[in-house]
Amino acid sequence: MWKPAKVHLYRNINNCCYVNSTLRSLYSLEDFCFDLETSLVDVQAPLPILFDFFVKLMRVSEDDDEEELVDDLHWYVFRFIENLHLLDVTFGEGGQQDASEFCVRLLNHFSETVPAVIATVLRTYFEGSILQTLICQK
Repeated sequence: MWKPAKVHLYRNINNCCYVNSTLRSLYSLEDFCFDLETSLVDVQAPLPILFDFFVKLMRVSEDDDEEELVDDLHWYVFRFIENLHLLDVTFGEGGQQDASEFCVRLLNHFSETVPAVIATVLRTYFEGSILQTLICQK
């Protein structure tokens, strides 16, 4: 069963600190993680790739020794970031992005790719949508 890991510090790979802050925020919601973990019992593998790495990061356990824990965290974060282009090509380019926009898009993506589980859990904890996207250029 889900329990919070003792380390939630991720490498800032490709200037993606917005990813780190979003993941750390979502994983800090213990009830959300618990309900998500509980609802995964009914889901058949394979999971969509971004959601799969999200779940793997969520499941990294404090039962691992600290070195193994840190290695697992960094590997899964790297793989998660490496596949952000599946969410939106601009997130995979390695530039700074808005963390709140990323969080909304990530949760919307999860609800579309794993609707049986995520839609119910998301509706319990989150409500919102992107109304407008602005792209700023110098």
